[in-house]
Amino acid sequence: SIKEVRWSPPIAHWVKCNTDGAIVGSPGQASCAGVFRDHDALFLGYFTANFRVSFAFHAELLGVMFAIESTHDKGWWNLWLETVH
Repeated sequence: SIKEVRWSPPIAHWVKCNTDGAIVGSPGQASCAGVFRDHDALFLGYFTANFRVSFAFHAELLGVMFAIESTHDKGWWNLWLETVH
């Protein structure tokens, strides 16, 4: 069956980041990415990273860490973070 998924904006004055991570092999090549949008759904930026890890959870966690670091570097203090898991 098909499940409909919709993006919902954060509250005003917050930045929302949707992240995901993936791995091929264990250990193996992994990557993570994130997209930043504001409460008007305005695209604010993104990040991507590649690395080697042992578990898919590590790739997901690194995506969260990159999102937190990116928002701090940009001076965005209100972060709403969503991951796939």
